Parts: sequence; C-alpha cells; structure tokens
Amino acid sequence: MSCRRATPWRIETSSTCDCAACTKELALWRQAHWLEAEVAADTAAHTRNMRRRKIKEAMLAQTGGRCAICGNRTSMDLPPTHPAYATIDHIRPRSRGGEDNLSNWQIACLRCNQEKGDKWEETG
Repeated sequence: MSCRRATPWRIETSSTCDCAACTKELALWRQAHWLEAEVAADTAAHTRNMRRRKIKEAMLAQTGGRCAICGNRTSMDLPPTHPAYATIDHIRPRSRGGEDNLSNWQIACLRCNQEKGDKWEETG
C-alpha cells in the first residue's frame, strides 16, 4: 500500500501518515514557515525602529536638542544608558490611557523620562 503523503499546502490542514518521509516533510515545511514569519517580524521591527529614529531626529531638531522637562541639552549620539540620551517621552503615559502618536510625544533626556515614569496629572 502506498503512502498518501500530503502536499505542502495541505500539511497543516490534513493529517499525514507516520512514515519518515511525511514526518520529515512536515518538519521542513514548518521550519520554513517559522523562518519566514521570523524574518517578517524582524523586518517590521526594523522598519518601525527606523521610522521612530527619524521622528526622534526631527523632534530633536525642532526643540533645538533640549529636554522638554528640564531644558538641558540631549542627544541621540550618546550611549543609550547616558543620562542625557534623547528619549521619546509620552506626555500622558500609555499606562494611563495615552496614545502612541506624535501629539503625545516629547523629547526628554533619559534621566527625566525615568524620573517621570508613569506620572501624569490630568488638567482641566
């Protein structure tokens, strides 16, 4: 009796026999699709990070490279752990209902952003 091997497009939707060929084909197919998904996620993250970097650069130019909280100079050219490293601060923290968009962002040095944390006082 011959094996009724599933074709690649039916592997996930149909059951395969337990023969070595089907098991190997299924494993290779799953690995290929997992890698495709991982590459797509990495590409999306890279694109998102590059877009956010360009926005941060534009915001720094607009504010003259100054922290919106303390007014000190801040820069993206410093190590990310440096207290004066430029970060995007959410004016109304996301944890308190703030949105993740330009109207809710300001440039803050790392020190001020960390000190502020999720503090926010509603006005009006």
